[in-house]
Amino acid sequence: MLNSDNYFAIFGLEPKFNIDEALLRKRYYALQQQVHPDSFDSNEEQAERAMAVNEAYYHLVSPINRARHLLQLSGMKLDEEDDNLPAPEPVLLMELIEIREAIEGATTEKQLLSYFKNIEHDLELLWKDFADKYDDHKIDLAAKALVKAQYWVKLIAEIKQKISLLGYDHAN
Repeated sequence: MLNSDNYFAIFGLEPKFNIDEALLRKRYYALQQQVHPDSFDSNEEQAERAMAVNEAYYHLVSPINRARHLLQLSGMKLDEEDDNLPAPEPVLLMELIEIREAIEGATTEKQLLSYFKNIEHDLELLWKDFADKYDDHKIDLAAKALVKAQYWVKLIAEIKQKISLLGYDHAN
């Protein structure tokens, strides 16, 4: 069970983007109790099982990592060196430039929170688009949605950083 390359199988979940995160967490803690090296006489096999559970959880709890894993399960070769994801389209790059310029020019918490909420909303729609495309076996289109979603996640992080640098409360 723990030797699977399918992280969903480790937790007994169906391989799909929209998962029950509370169930994932529950199963993670249950598996941790079974395999954690501190719970038993520590041996190499037990430590490897614990690491496999942790790695699987890390990949499934993060939407980006979960989406990447689903693409890999569908046969797309992804790694840190060469993602093999589609290149961002020029219109997306122009949109990113405009958004980043607006964020850079923002001087008030209200402006930044407005950008944050808009981008967060767009990201939710992108994840829905990814899930729909993946469920319809349109893997190339799902990959394009992931590319854009990765940029939106970075934009959210940039906004949070700017809010912090300006001394405002964090965005929620």
